[in-house]
Amino acid sequence: SAMGAINKQQPTAELRPAYDGQTDESDLMPYDVLDRIERFAIRDQQMPVVIWEQLIHEFPQYGAERLGYWTERFFLLWSRNQWKRERLAPSFHLDDESLDPKSWCRFPILSGGFSRELQELRKNASARNIHW
Repeated sequence: SAMGAINKQQPTAELRPAYDGQTDESDLMPYDVLDRIERFAIRDQQMPVVIWEQLIHEFPQYGAERLGYWTERFFLLWSRNQWKRERLAPSFHLDDESLDPKSWCRFPILSGGFSRELQELRKNASARNIHW
């Protein structure tokens, strides 16, 4: 069926031509890692370096370098794209992980983009001779 074919497709923003095979997971990071970073950052309000340390223990198969890159990428994209979340229609939420900026997850449209926090993350990684 047509709906079955649609449901089998990988999620994608479809910003590149279809022949490039773009998927959200390949552009960002594995969803299980993304979910953990989001939970630690948004719900638990943890700093990037703390999140990175936790990811190293939870996802050793990816390596500290890649996990550091993904942690930094999450925070850069999060702060850069806040204006998109501000455009969301009002909605009703029953969870503690809502990204709705009007009712739960307040974050300024203009910010420092976590520059100090990410500098600390890179400094901590560099002290371990880990670079991305």
